[in-house]
Amino acid sequence: MLNELECFQNVVDKQGVVRAQFVCDRFKSEFKYKHVYPFPICEKKDEGGRVMYYMIHASDHDEACVLMNRAYGKALDIKETGKQLEFFSQNLKEAIENKS
Repeated sequence: MLNELECFQNVVDKQGVVRAQFVCDRFKSEFKYKHVYPFPICEKKDEGGRVMYYMIHASDHDEACVLMNRAYGKALDIKETGKQLEFFSQNLKEAIENKS
């Protein structure tokens, strides 16, 4: 097991989505969350729109991912259709069944 300084250095050595996925993997392995996903938080478009950081969503509830994705889409003003939500929900359910 890595000591705290080594763990911190592992995070610092990574950047962007690689760092976010590393943290997600740690949440799954150490905290035993069933679902963990990174959501990019970006600057305003008129300020460049680059990713400033990643918000990590972790939950054991199967529907939490659907709800989080909807909330994230609304925050970004992404118009969702019933088909999109149905597609996301179906893919999530299949992924859950395949892991079991």
